[in-house]
Amino acid sequence: RELEAKEPRRKVVAPSTVSALDAAWMEGWRKRVEKTGRAHFPTTIKQARELILRVDVNADGTLRYVAITQSSGDRKIDKAAMNIIHKAQPFATFSKEMKQQYGVYQIVSLWRFEPGNKFSTESQ
Repeated sequence: RELEAKEPRRKVVAPSTVSALDAAWMEGWRKRVEKTGRAHFPTTIKQARELILRVDVNADGTLRYVAITQSSGDRKIDKAAMNIIHKAQPFATFSKEMKQQYGVYQIVSLWRFEPGNKFSTESQ
C-alpha cells in the first residue's frame, strides 16, 4: 500500500479515452514523434512493418518507461522505434488541468514503417 501511494496517478490512452483535455497534448506528441521518426527513418526497409510500443510520459515531459509490446519481427525496425522515442524527448509538459488529474500519461500506439520513408503512429 505504501508503494501505491507514492506511484503517480496514471492516464492510459486509447482512441476512445482521449478527452478534449488531452487531445492537444496527444496531437503534439504524435507530431513530434512522427517528425523525429521521419528524420531517423531506417533506410534499409524493404517491406512494411508494424509494431506496438508502450510509452509512459511524466508530467514534466520526460520519458518514464518505454517497451515494445508487439515486435515488428525485424530487430532493426524495433531498435529504430526505440531510438526514435528516445530522440523525440522531452515532450511537452502537461497542462495545469492534466497535472491535477494524473502524473503519468501512458500511450500504447501502433507504429508503421513503410518503404519510401513513410512512418506513422496510431493510438491503440
